[in-house]
Amino acid sequence: MQMKYLFTLASFFVLFGANLYASRTDTAYINQINKRSFELRETNPDSCKLLADEAIALSEKINYAKGLGDGYTRLGLLEKNKGNFEGAIRFYQKSLYYRKQLNDPELVARVYSNIGNVFHNSAQFDSAIFYHLESVKIAESLKDDGLISKYSGNLGIAYQKNESPEEALKYYTYSFEYAQKADNADAILLSTINLSSLYIDMNESRKAISYLLQIEETLTEDAAPDDIGNIYNNLGTAYNNLNKVDSALYYFEKAAAIYSAEGLPELGVCLSNMGILYFKTGNPEKAKSYLHNSNVLLLEANRLEVVEDNYMYLANVFSYQGKFDSAEIMMEQHILFRDSVYNQEKASKISEIQTQYETEKKEQIIKRQKLINTGIIVAAVLVLAILLLLFNRRQLKKKLEFEQQLVSDRTRICSDLHDDIGSTLGSISYFSQLVTKLQKENDADKVNALLAKIEEVSGEAVENMSDIVWAIKPDNDSSEKMFLRIQNYASELQQAAELNYVAKIEETANAISLNMEQRKNIYLIFKESIYNAFKYAEATEINFNANYDGNMLTIILSDNGKGFDPQKTNSINGNGLGNLHRRAKEIGATLNVKSANKQGTTITVTLPI
Repeated sequence: MQMKYLFTLASFFVLFGANLYASRTDTAYINQINKRSFELRETNPDSCKLLADEAIALSEKINYAKGLGDGYTRLGLLEKNKGNFEGAIRFYQKSLYYRKQLNDPELVARVYSNIGNVFHNSAQFDSAIFYHLESVKIAESLKDDGLISKYSGNLGIAYQKNESPEEALKYYTYSFEYAQKADNADAILLSTINLSSLYIDMNESRKAISYLLQIEETLTEDAAPDDIGNIYNNLGTAYNNLNKVDSALYYFEKAAAIYSAEGLPELGVCLSNMGILYFKTGNPEKAKSYLHNSNVLLLEANRLEVVEDNYMYLANVFSYQGKFDSAEIMMEQHILFRDSVYNQEKASKISEIQTQYETEKKEQIIKRQKLINTGIIVAAVLVLAILLLLFNRRQLKKKLEFEQQLVSDRTRICSDLHDDIGSTLGSISYFSQLVTKLQKENDADKVNALLAKIEEVSGEAVENMSDIVWAIKPDNDSSEKMFLRIQNYASELQQAAELNYVAKIEETANAISLNMEQRKNIYLIFKESIYNAFKYAEATEINFNANYDGNMLTIILSDNGKGFDPQKTNSINGNGLGNLHRRAKEIGATLNVKSANKQGTTITVTLPI
């Protein structure tokens, strides 16, 4: 790190020359720092961050909005590249604040697109759609054909990942048309790849082939290798779907050659496609070879969803060969990778606890050794013995408290899993048994109704599991991350209603730490309250405010909806407001509800910190 820093200083002398002697609060100097930071984003992330931090610090002194917006954009990009999606969104949101001050819609649209991409990478496709749509709206207002094509393509990808093919097709087509208007070869190429991918997903492979063959004829030497490889890979997939094996293999091999020559991670996906094809054509040995090689590459690229599928096909291959023990092992690997996200979260929690314990143990040994080395006389030894006794008692007490806290956390997690997930899974099991019975009776209407119910409760189980995993993750102990999750939830709901949702969170409220129980219960209180306001209140405006005065965290949610009688609502079998009061009580918070017919509702939570 020290060498990198020295190198960075040296590069400043070469790059800026006399500018180093200019005012460090000069806007031109700040712009140069941000420009150099951007250039280093891939090759030297540490220097990129160093320069971005400096640009932000200097910009704050003179309230330079452009410098702040550029700096926070760089930091957001770095966090995104590291896989820290929450950190990336936090920096991009700060960048968005300063971009809006500049009255430059194109820069604002770019940040919206960046935020959308982060949500896309974290598989939060509803939120990705929201932000990509905002970028498209701005591009349309600017009447910029190139930007409309680019941002519409991003929106189409989000819709496709969200399993909304009709909307995806709308925006992919939109992107393709505006790429042609802009006469942008790269944009035309990219929109064609997107369209073909969607048509393949929609089992319209002939349409995909038609688009791909047309674009293949126009390829030039300037085309990006990964785009060319994607065209060939999509052609192989489309021909494979039509059972045209020779054509599929031809294009898969062309794609693999490009991916391999360029060292692109897409090679793993292409080898997977070839392995599946060989299995379908009755060549199990080649299938195994390609699928195994695919897994080696995909594990390096962290493409676990494809690895999961590969193990499923490997299980089928071994089963086809009559090697049922090997098939069982492959199926176990498939299940392992299917649950990999949850397992990683759990492993992270265990690892953190173990590290904390080992650190305490090492510190204890070091302190003991230092005390022993100082003992030279009997009196000192006696004093030392007493001190060690007291120390050990304190350490034992701390250890017991830690273990008790750990047991308590585990108990609460188990309780949450049992209450929120267990009952839901029980319902799914019961409904599934009914479906089996009704299928034998050929009652199609009831079967379809039960399948719809299973889908509904399965979605609830997934959402509840997501909330539990988020709550127990140690990295989420800041109030800022909790408020960000609340904001994201509200944004998703806002898309479905014409409401004005306004949030104001003071910096003091963002700066405090919350334990697992506090952040879980506060989040669930306001998640339920926001949902009720959106669905039942018939409100046109909802306000969310949070502040911290050094002793008390105060959070207020208010709407101008139709209101209700809190006394009546609170008395219905412990549901409704009863759940909110219970959650507040669990963390020592006070919950106050003020509402009346046609006078809106205000929910206030105060928590001593």
